[in-house]
Amino acid sequence: MIRTVARAASLAGLVALAAAGALAATPPEAPATSPNTFVEQAIRGDIGAVELGKLAAARGSSVGVQNFGQTLETDASLAAAEAAKVADRLGVLPPGHSYPSPATAADYARLAKLHGPAFDRAFVRTMIAEDSRNVRAFQAEATANAGPASDLAGKELPTLRQHLQTAELLQREAHEHAAE
Repeated sequence: MIRTVARAASLAGLVALAAAGALAATPPEAPATSPNTFVEQAIRGDIGAVELGKLAAARGSSVGVQNFGQTLETDASLAAAEAAKVADRLGVLPPGHSYPSPATAADYARLAKLHGPAFDRAFVRTMIAEDSRNVRAFQAEATANAGPASDLAGKELPTLRQHLQTAELLQREAHEHAAE
């Protein structure tokens, strides 16, 4: 019961913040305007991925989506901790723990209304889009050779690519299962 109330409050807060425009944007496809901005946006992305992962673990109708949600939550939590260390090294105040990007908050609000296979399909499509954007943004930052932010981007790229591959595999499996 407490968990349900906390999730509902968290969702309401995310939706309200997104509507108010109080959340930062997701990382751009080109290198961020500064390494500091990239790190701030990476932390926000990780925060959003943790929340989406929790939602998928709880709402997924397939074991694959549930497992992917748990993996996403774990990996994004670890990535957020690494990004916070880089933020500290750069003298950047990391964003608060409850502020994902507006796009992620909107995705969360949309996905939270779905159940069963419809949730799974929408979640996988969302993760393919998010992970594709993130791979491009992190690749751009990694090749910018901008010190600790670029190092962080390079370190996180393999995990982001794995998430994208997992989401694409889940989508293929769903299409194959639907065709049977």
